[in-house]
Amino acid sequence: MARQGSSGTAVYRPVKLDRAGLAAAAFGRFRKEFPALFKEASAYQLSRAEEDLGDHIDALQESLATGRPALFIDYVRRACIFFISRHLPPRYVPDGLRVLREVAKESLAGDLRDSADKILGKGIAEANGVPAALPSCIDDAEPLAAVARTYIEALIGADSKKAEKIIADAAASGVPVKDIYLHVFVPVLQETGRRWLIQELSVAEEHYITASVGALITRLHDRFIADNRRRAQRGKTVVVASVERDLHEIGIRMVADFFEMDRWDTYYIGPNTPALSLLRAARDRKADVIAISCTMPSFLPAVHYLIRSLRADSGTAQAKIIVGGHPFRVDPGLWKQLGADACAKDAADAVAAAHRLAG
Repeated sequence: MARQGSSGTAVYRPVKLDRAGLAAAAFGRFRKEFPALFKEASAYQLSRAEEDLGDHIDALQESLATGRPALFIDYVRRACIFFISRHLPPRYVPDGLRVLREVAKESLAGDLRDSADKILGKGIAEANGVPAALPSCIDDAEPLAAVARTYIEALIGADSKKAEKIIADAAASGVPVKDIYLHVFVPVLQETGRRWLIQELSVAEEHYITASVGALITRLHDRFIADNRRRAQRGKTVVVASVERDLHEIGIRMVADFFEMDRWDTYYIGPNTPALSLLRAARDRKADVIAISCTMPSFLPAVHYLIRSLRADSGTAQAKIIVGGHPFRVDPGLWKQLGADACAKDAADAVAAAHRLAG
């Protein structure tokens, strides 16, 4: 669990609960208390329900590690919407959390038990008031909202030629590449995730849209790289990567592209980068800045280990570390706990932070 460091900032301390044991105990109680819910369930559905409780435990671990409920509350909101959209009873999440809370009280001890009880209590309260849907991630007040909407609808219709033309026309009309990234691609990807969550899009459709956006990013990248070759470089080096097991690529790819557009010597490694490999790359490249992406709370232990490793190595100890991704938007104090130098809300913010830190 989190403890106060010498500076007064809580220290991130990874927590490993007995996922299988707690989930099995909670599921046994859940099934006993709500027999009607599971009366006609198949073996797969029963297994899936126990796995859902295990997912609750995984989310609980990350809030226990920070000492704050923010990550767990965000998980609960999404879980409620996810299960309601799949026609499970509205009480499925809050009742599951309640039986998990009872089991945690009996199974955990000391500060860990008390912290888990408080966080689970906040999660239950949140689950009892979650709306049935989320608002669109494409904000009509944004200047490129119309482009984003027509673009995502073309992709949902699997009309790749129309989608490419929408972006080509926007670029030809003078819309900067950076604005296409931030105000078209980002909200489109977020909206795709929202529609998947509420079951308006399938996994296949989500993958198709993501792959299509990635392909267009590659084409736009080739265009600005050609322009950059005629401009002097800044003489600063950045290494850009996602942590180990994090397979999400587009967000961190955008970060790398923004650094390239800003004329940094950019060493883009990509997703799922083992800590030792990233450390060696940063050392070999004499990185001034290391930009790290983490898209899900379950990858935070990898971020924690990576930052500690970078700080402990004489070849990377002085490099400035910038982190970003969904967990850091949910819990604004998290980056300090993990020992980073800054947190970026998006690719443009990452470059701005790098300028502040590395000159």
